[in-house]
Amino acid sequence: MRRHIDIHLPTGMRTNPLAQLGLRLAIGVALTILVTLGTWLERDGYGDSADGVVGLLDSLYYATVSITTTGYGDVVPVSDAARWFTTLVVTPARVVFLVLLVGTSVELIASASQNILRESRWRKRVRDHIVICGFGVKGRSALDSLVEHGERYDQVVVIDPDPEALAHAERLGCAGVHGDASSDENLLAARIERARVVIVTPNRDDAAVLTVLSVRNLNDHVHIVASARELENAPLLRRSGANVVLTSSGSTGRMLGLASVSPNYVHVVEELLEHGTGLDLVERIVAPDETGPLADVRREGELVISVFRAGACVARTPGGTFVLAAGDALVSVVAPPITEPVATA
Repeated sequence: MRRHIDIHLPTGMRTNPLAQLGLRLAIGVALTILVTLGTWLERDGYGDSADGVVGLLDSLYYATVSITTTGYGDVVPVSDAARWFTTLVVTPARVVFLVLLVGTSVELIASASQNILRESRWRKRVRDHIVICGFGVKGRSALDSLVEHGERYDQVVVIDPDPEALAHAERLGCAGVHGDASSDENLLAARIERARVVIVTPNRDDAAVLTVLSVRNLNDHVHIVASARELENAPLLRRSGANVVLTSSGSTGRMLGLASVSPNYVHVVEELLEHGTGLDLVERIVAPDETGPLADVRREGELVISVFRAGACVARTPGGTFVLAAGDALVSVVAPPITEPVATA
């Protein structure tokens, strides 16, 4: 029997039954307090069959049994003022309480049905999306980079066992699946078979390998980008099915070493990694009307450093005479023009 998979839809796509229940509970408590205070203030107009005296506890008791329509009859109004209060306040409070009780039950059932319907529609609609397995620091940075390059939050599904991480993704507009990303059930809940890209960023390399194996087993064609903490685990991730593997500790260590001897080199690399800060690495596809020598189709401010054709690199730092074909992928460094500083007197 298949267990329930907890899918978190983006904020605005689902309702919160607990919040609605809390609101109705607060109204019910307010009604009880109102009737209790009114009865106690008019306590001389009520009679108690036990001792004839109506205190604060008797007033609370009368409020609860009256609002809930139980009405044992041991505390009754005997004066005209008490009867007016019962008629004008207590009886409408009974009606409101019944409406709240019935309305809450109906609302909870309707809300649950709506959430199930929304989830079903989302499952049918989502395709060509991006799945991020692990929403820690690296996963969030990957999402920021995707959005900077034109991806939409609603085209991203996050899988993570941390409820707070999923809540953050939900507030951004992403859908979320609560649980282990290496689980086939959770991957299927994220519609992995329809995904375009999967980004694997767990905290441990063994979890990354298991996740990549599971993803590749469920989708032969999806593009998998994985993160490895240790350099020696990168080949294992590639053999498991990852198309691209990035090593965090090794890359950071090399950058630290280079920063001590070549600070300008590191500055350039940081600009390439941070979109919009100066130098940017971009990739674009050669259109049919852009075929021909590179010198004729190269755009202003564009330095082509690699040309890929059918998934393989066919040229690095190509010269202007290199002939481009339609569908080639150009990886270029693009820089905004450097403006001269304005001289001041």
